[in-house]
Amino acid sequence: MIRAANESDFDRILDMAEMFWKETCYSEPFSRAATLPYIQLSFNCGLLAVAEIAGEVKGFCAAICTPMMGSGVMIGTELAWWIDEDARGGRAGINLLKQMEVMAKESGVKYWNMIAMRSSMFDSVCSMYKKLGYTENELTFTKVL
Repeated sequence: MIRAANESDFDRILDMAEMFWKETCYSEPFSRAATLPYIQLSFNCGLLAVAEIAGEVKGFCAAICTPMMGSGVMIGTELAWWIDEDARGGRAGINLLKQMEVMAKESGVKYWNMIAMRSSMFDSVCSMYKKLGYTENELTFTKVL
């Protein structure tokens, strides 16, 4: 079951966010305190959803939306999308993404952005995005200062 998250899900989402963090390329230690405001922001934007399997939250997607610079049209961007390893291979991840698209549209978002990290299943994620109608639009480069 895919549903909008509620505040009682925040602790479990933070647990999964820590697992997600380990898949990134960043060396800083994970901080629940630094992550919670982003979970709250996603919740306030109406863009925080969870995947529940057999009564247990096994995945989440958090996103934000804002007016787009240059036009004022609403744009939404995924911050984190995670499915526990033991729940992968089914439809939970795709269903979670599709629910986020619905929630984004209901929040007035016209352009929806999903991110693919080179450090985490990059090829399969990109392939899935393309199958779902996404087109590659931007490429991000990171430099440690």
